[in-house]
Amino acid sequence: MNPIAKFLGSPMRSIMLLTCWLAATAHGQEATAPIASTAPAEAAAPLEINPKEIAFASDTYQFINDNRCVGYSMTAVLFKTGKFAPTDFQPDARTVNDLKKENVTRFIQHYMSNAHVGTFQTYLDQEWRNLSVVDTHKKIVSKVKQSAAPLAIAYGHHAVVAYGYSARPDGGHEIRIYDNNDIHAHYSLVYSADFTQVIATRRSELIFGRTGRSGGWAVNADEILSLIPAFEKPPGAPSEISQ
Repeated sequence: MNPIAKFLGSPMRSIMLLTCWLAATAHGQEATAPIASTAPAEAAAPLEINPKEIAFASDTYQFINDNRCVGYSMTAVLFKTGKFAPTDFQPDARTVNDLKKENVTRFIQHYMSNAHVGTFQTYLDQEWRNLSVVDTHKKIVSKVKQSAAPLAIAYGHHAVVAYGYSARPDGGHEIRIYDNNDIHAHYSLVYSADFTQVIATRRSELIFGRTGRSGGWAVNADEILSLIPAFEKPPGAPSEISQ
C-alpha cells in the first residue's frame, strides 16, 4: 500500500485530528451559528473568517440599541477605521467599550438623523433604490468582499456592521455581522447563490425578497464621511464631557 494512503487510514491520523480539535477548543474558538441552507448537511463548511475581522467584544458600545441602528453602525465603522478615537469623547476611554453612553449619544444621533435626510438619501436614490433585488444583493456582497475594512450595511429594516466574507459550498455568500442589538454574539447574513434571498442566522424570521422598504445598502467609512454632514464636537470636548 502507498505509505501516505496507509497513514491516512491509520489510527495515528485519528489521534492527530483529535489533538488538533482539542487544541482549538482550548483556545476558545468562536462557534459559528447554524446556517439556514438548502445545501446537503455534508456540504456545509466552517466559516473562514476574513483577516480583516476585528474583535468587537471589548471595542464597541457596551450599551444596547435604542432604535438608532444606522447611527450605531456608522459610528462603529468610523471608530474601527480610526476616523474618530474614543478619547475624542472621553479622556480616559481606551476603547469604544469604555465610553459612557451620555458621552457619545450626540455623536450617534448625528449620523442616525442625517442618514434619513439630505445627501445620504439622494445617494440611496441614485445608487441603490433603482436596483432590483438581485442587483442590490450582488452589490452589497461585492462591496463587503472587496473591502479591506468593516462597512455599515442595511438589510430589512435594520443596519449593522459587516466585517467578514466567506463563500458558501452551495454557491451562496456569507457575511459576518456585528449587531449592536446583540453585542455579545455575532451572526451571519447568508445570501443565496442566485442572490434572490438573504437570511440572518440569528434572526431566522428575517427572510427577505427586497431587503426593506428602500432596499439594502452598504457604505464604507470614507463614504459615510462624504455623505453625512461633518460632526461638530461640543465646545470644550472632551474635557467638559462626563467622565
